[in-house]
Amino acid sequence: MYICLVKYLHADFIFNGREFLPQGSVLVLKNDGSILDILPKAPNEEVLHLDGLLMPGFVNAHCHLELSYLKNKISSGNGLISFLIQINQLYQEKISTTTIQEAIEQAEKEMLQNGIVLIGDICNTDNTFDIKVKSPLHYHSFVEVYGLADEKINEKIQAAINLKKLFSQHHTSSVVFHAPYSISEKLRKEYIFQEEKLSSIHMQESKEENTLFRYGQSAFDDFFSLLPFKTDIDFQKNKSSFSFFHSYLHAIKKVLLVHNTYVEKEDLVLSNQFPDKYVYCLCPKANLFIENCLPPIPDIMQNQNVICIGTDSLASNDTLSIYEELKTIHEHFSQIPVQTLLQWGTLNGAIALQKENEFGEIAIGKKPGIIHIPEFINTQKLPVCRKILKIY
Repeated sequence: MYICLVKYLHADFIFNGREFLPQGSVLVLKNDGSILDILPKAPNEEVLHLDGLLMPGFVNAHCHLELSYLKNKISSGNGLISFLIQINQLYQEKISTTTIQEAIEQAEKEMLQNGIVLIGDICNTDNTFDIKVKSPLHYHSFVEVYGLADEKINEKIQAAINLKKLFSQHHTSSVVFHAPYSISEKLRKEYIFQEEKLSSIHMQESKEENTLFRYGQSAFDDFFSLLPFKTDIDFQKNKSSFSFFHSYLHAIKKVLLVHNTYVEKEDLVLSNQFPDKYVYCLCPKANLFIENCLPPIPDIMQNQNVICIGTDSLASNDTLSIYEELKTIHEHFSQIPVQTLLQWGTLNGAIALQKENEFGEIAIGKKPGIIHIPEFINTQKLPVCRKILKIY
């Protein structure tokens, strides 16, 4: 990272969050990094020219920072059920607070080095609170609730409310569902979820999830059998998990649907009826790590719904880099324009987290963080990037 005190910036390419600016454009910035103006050509002032690309800072719309200590602890490519079983086993191990905190600090440092400025972070504990208070990064904490045993629902809800109050002392936060397969009927109906303006839910990360909701039985039974209580919920709804769960999300203004690896066409038709409500958050590297499969991204693009990008956790990824997520999509779906990918990683992420008034876009009055990718040489291809430099 380096700090630039020059107020006029020019580069070979400038991406503003929506599109590439005309060649010759110059950014005028205040010393705090906020955008003062965008000029069509260089003024009669000293202008700093940088090779490559200038753009807004990246937005990581879905992360599990508190799971960073699980890096390299889980085998890949065996499917979500295996992943959940391994996570459950690792949860039983006693890990020192020092180990957990050091991993969180290193992970946040990695995001900073990768040009990320805003994060939607899933929380089940308060382990990330201290680092967020002193962090130069910006967060929205999604306090996650799950439960298939009704007798402890009230305790779980109260714990989530308390955790939300803690995080809300420093930044915005929400109480959210974990996933359709981990929520009991009673928990689905709790009003605390419906009063949130912004929510998140893991959705259709495995084809077994849809099988569970259609037929009542699936490979999830292997996972449920390991739980220390009896699960006697009737999952058979004769619908995909999204089509069923949609009715429990009716009052929430905006919902991030995370993963969508096995989203079906009927779900896309349904979500397209609510373009301002549902956001598709893609975590391609985690999808490949867990299921060795990617979502039907071209099909999702046919919808009006916003698409944004997340990294998931270091339990399911080897790095926390939105740029690397975009490169992964670029390698598998080369027909998607680079301009579109960059928008998913910047402005769309800010829109998803309801922070677009400040982040995601180079526009007058905003303070999106300006990052520099020196290797960028044309607008048709994302190059290998050795280092992302933060200018402001």
